[in-house]
Amino acid sequence: MRHTVMSLAVVGVFVAGCSSSDADFRSDVEDGRDENHQEELATGETPAIVSHIVPVDGYTYLDASESEIRGAIDRLGSIEEGAGEDLFEAVSLHGVVSDDPSQNTAGRSDGGFEVGYLNLVQYSNAVPYGIDEQLATGMYGDSPIDRIDIAGIPVFVFENSKMPDSRYTYGWLEHGVQGAFDGADREPLERWLTAYLGTPKLSEHETAELYSQLTAIAEFTYSDFDFVDGEELLAPLGDIAHSTHKVADRSGKLGTLVLVETDDTAPLAQMMADLGINLAGEIEVSEQPVQTLDGTADGIDAYGFIWTDSGISGSLGTNADDLARAKRFLEAFLES
Repeated sequence: MRHTVMSLAVVGVFVAGCSSSDADFRSDVEDGRDENHQEELATGETPAIVSHIVPVDGYTYLDASESEIRGAIDRLGSIEEGAGEDLFEAVSLHGVVSDDPSQNTAGRSDGGFEVGYLNLVQYSNAVPYGIDEQLATGMYGDSPIDRIDIAGIPVFVFENSKMPDSRYTYGWLEHGVQGAFDGADREPLERWLTAYLGTPKLSEHETAELYSQLTAIAEFTYSDFDFVDGEELLAPLGDIAHSTHKVADRSGKLGTLVLVETDDTAPLAQMMADLGINLAGEIEVSEQPVQTLDGTADGIDAYGFIWTDSGISGSLGTNADDLARAKRFLEAFLES
């Protein structure tokens, strides 16, 4: 049996960190067929979620069937209806097959074998800090039998002895994408997971150097996302490599972080100005000069910060209600 969706138990845990809208995940997905995994979107996928389908040497991804994907989308849509919240942005489902047949110990419905089945769910908003275990537990309605750390990411292990081909399930949260990987035996599952979680999940315009800036900071999380009208909003960045993430603390989203691989802050300032947020002054944060910005974006009092350090520049945008929390994050980020 393949795990394809969270149980309703998880919704109450996560809703407090999400913004409310009446959108239905089922109405937002686009049809497609993912032949190249990262180059062509399958049904239910976004550019942000396919950045998590990273190549792992010695392994191949198998596309899930359209019926499996549609089934997952329908169940996620039902969860949203029950919660009255727009919770999910995308889903991506793949089997994982090893070049070494001895690692393929989980049976598939077509009679073949695989290491395990990978289920990724991208949330619509920034995931609050400190709820990764609650999300994983809510997915399966049971307590984990083990916790391990892989590449600095907490991974929670669940067991269901009644389902031999998916006896063990590993759950984790990485940059706002909830992952689950299930199969028959722990050793082959953990071998693949070690390689997978140790691989940077780079977006189309992101580099390994930018990704390395997103170091783990206690009490804060990063979430991948795709800008609405992103090409227009990010136009001032041109061909400069860039990275975009929502940032959250225990209370939920506090701002949007954009990093660029240049020491020229002018493109970031122009990007913010296009949103109605303009340069206002300069302060010092963690012994580093930081430009401050303020203005009105979409009728909301908005604020921002811009800085540069060692060839990497960044901006953090926020609003009046979240300004104090954003300042706390910025101080911790610049010290990391």
